[in-house]
Amino acid sequence: MIRSLIIEDEKPALTRINGFLDMLPDIEVLETTDSGKIAASLIDELKPDLIFLDIHLSDISGIDLFHLVSYRPLVIFTTAYNQYAIRAFELQAIDYLLKPFSFERLKVAVKRAKEMLDGNMSSEQNIKSLLSQWSPQKECLTRIPSKIG
Repeated sequence: MIRSLIIEDEKPALTRINGFLDMLPDIEVLETTDSGKIAASLIDELKPDLIFLDIHLSDISGIDLFHLVSYRPLVIFTTAYNQYAIRAFELQAIDYLLKPFSFERLKVAVKRAKEMLDGNMSSEQNIKSLLSQWSPQKECLTRIPSKIG
């Protein structure tokens, strides 16, 4: 059983993630919170195996949360912002899910977490696996519409 926390400040996203995790038999959600500061104390107190972490929280960023904790669980970032992906992987995140993500995509991330917890996947294998699946959205315009006259 993977013991987890959900740290998310958007109610619809929290409901969606929690609902998805309820459908997975090997995940136990210990707590949910929308506060990074509360999450820091929960992480150090409960020592979860895995956290689902939003980048933008109600009080601090999900990335800043790492400076407040001594215990380091596995992390799956769940966010609408793709520009933080590199920073997330520098913090050794095991996955980076862009909202809105599907149940199938979440299952892949949880499977990766389970393999890492079971010792069946190294960090290098995880990075290669992530890079093979991750396709950033194109950020430049190819056309600009205009009205003349």
